[in-house]
Amino acid sequence: MDAIEATAEVFLTAFHVLTKKEKKSVVDKLLKDKEFMEDLTDIVDVLFVLLEQAYLVHLCYTIGYNCVSLLHRWRTLYSVALQ
Repeated sequence: MDAIEATAEVFLTAFHVLTKKEKKSVVDKLLKDKEFMEDLTDIVDVLFVLLEQAYLVHLCYTIGYNCVSLLHRWRTLYSVALQ
C-alpha cells in the first residue's frame, strides 16, 4: 500500500466510525464542494459511456450486427462531440 492508498484508508476508516448524522454532514459538504462535484461528474460521465457501450454490444449481438464497426463509429462521434 502506497502513501495515497494509506491516506485514503485512514479517511475511509474515520468516515465509517462517524454517526449517521455526521456522515450526512460530511456528504453534504462534499456535494457543496465545486471541485469534488466536477470530479464526481467526470466519473459519472465515464460510467454512462461504459453503460452505453455495453448496451450497444448487447444490442449488436442480439441483432447480429458487427459490434466492432458500430462501437468504432460511436466512439468517433462521441469524441468529436466532446471537443
